Amino acid sequence: MGLNDLGKNNKKTEENSNFLSIGEVFARNREYISSFGADAEKINGQFIKKGRRDTMRIGTVSCPSGKLVIGDPLAYIGTGKYSPELEIQVSRGEYPVDISIIRSHNFGLRICSARLKISEGRAVRFELARPTENTAVNKGPDGGWTGFPVDAGMAAFMDAAVCKKYASFIDEWHKKNPDKNYYDDYFAEIFAESYEKTPDFQRKGGDFIEWTIPETQYKTTFFATGFGDGFYQAFWGYDEKGEICELVLPFVDADAIDTAENGFEEMERRMIQPNGCLATKKLMENVENLGYLYRGNAVKNVPDSGWRLFVGDEDDAYLADNDNIEVVPLEYICKIVPAVFPLLDSPAGSAYYKNQNGEFVFEKKA
Repeated sequence: MGLNDLGKNNKKTEENSNFLSIGEVFARNREYISSFGADAEKINGQFIKKGRRDTMRIGTVSCPSGKLVIGDPLAYIGTGKYSPELEIQVSRGEYPVDISIIRSHNFGLRICSARLKISEGRAVRFELARPTENTAVNKGPDGGWTGFPVDAGMAAFMDAAVCKKYASFIDEWHKKNPDKNYYDDYFAEIFAESYEKTPDFQRKGGDFIEWTIPETQYKTTFFATGFGDGFYQAFWGYDEKGEICELVLPFVDADAIDTAENGFEEMERRMIQPNGCLATKKLMENVENLGYLYRGNAVKNVPDSGWRLFVGDEDDAYLADNDNIEVVPLEYICKIVPAVFPLLDSPAGSAYYKNQNGEFVFEKKA
């Protein structure tokens, strides 16, 4: 393949490699959690221990009324705001909660989804879990009420009757501790204890707890919401008999992370050595603004491949100041702009610029 062909076929090479940048993963995840539908195969696949994926039963939720509430327990449930109660009720009882997790080098350990198991059946389809109109937070495109906000990076399944007990507990705690924060000064220690018990399933400091409301027999679970704050949907899972078997909260698109991680690992296996480059500080403020790169002569005594990266509008005075230049690992650049990766084997003298379509085009070979 000639150098001109390399530039022209860059987009095709990227697509065939099936690489996803870190930014693209977050973009896909925004679409994923905004969806008003859930794929049974995709959700069920998150609860199978395989590769980067794992699952764990983290505790039990007491349902004395059968009226389920979903929401952020550290921001809203204790206040009674923005915590919808679902239209469909379940039988009174105690139900286990499972989480699915994914472990990755670039995104860390993340809870992908949480489910309340109503029965042992396997979900073959999912339907949006609608809230009651008087507790609803937002309307979907069809006009129906849907979804719940997260502002403290946590979510919970909680029975409506238990919510009242929880609110009373929070109110009394604040009266006794007027100058304290109920996460920092109460729940943080409980989360830390959870981490010490199961460090392989959560991040340091704790991502989930099973907790009994003091002076009651009611249990509940709190769990982290994937990448944190946002607006999430809930789905009822139906088994092959058409009966509800679970309630699921999807947080992270595990397929997107798997695709990205596989691409990153391939990049690292094939990365040229040495794998450093020189980049302007202006570019490093937002690597996605990469507009021009060329391969020159490597600098001795530093991990330099010879590649030079720019936004493209840096002037001579800026480039003459060494304080405006950084040594950066090429794999870091490629994880944000995967289109760079197919160009890296180009010989010294090669240069590329980004055209109006966002593609890197071969400019010259000196």
